[in-house]
Amino acid sequence: MVQARATIEMDPNFAHAHRLLARIHAEKKMFFEAIEEGQRAVARTANDSWMLSDLAVTYALAGQKAEMEDCLRRANVARRGSPDNISTDAEIYVALEKVDRAFRVLENAYRRRSPVKTMTAVKS
Repeated sequence: MVQARATIEMDPNFAHAHRLLARIHAEKKMFFEAIEEGQRAVARTANDSWMLSDLAVTYALAGQKAEMEDCLRRANVARRGSPDNISTDAEIYVALEKVDRAFRVLENAYRRRSPVKTMTAVKS
């Protein structure tokens, strides 16, 4: 957290530092702060699909389903014509406690040979 904040002090527009800080806050269940940082990351990347998907994960963890769905809709529009974001989609299902659905998404991506980042942990 200290390094992310130091990076933001040096460059307040570095979106990935805001994204990292959002993920740290979300892990600590500090959802208000996580959402704020996630929104900053999205704003600094002109609605990048990866940033929107990460913010959707945060909204899902915070139990804010309507906001999560809005972020996903915006992410899907932004990623048209680019590789899909399978791992983040799977994370959203995990956050919604739909672990079986998360594994189906990952298995389908594997079958299609989509580029999939490895998920290191899945809550059950």
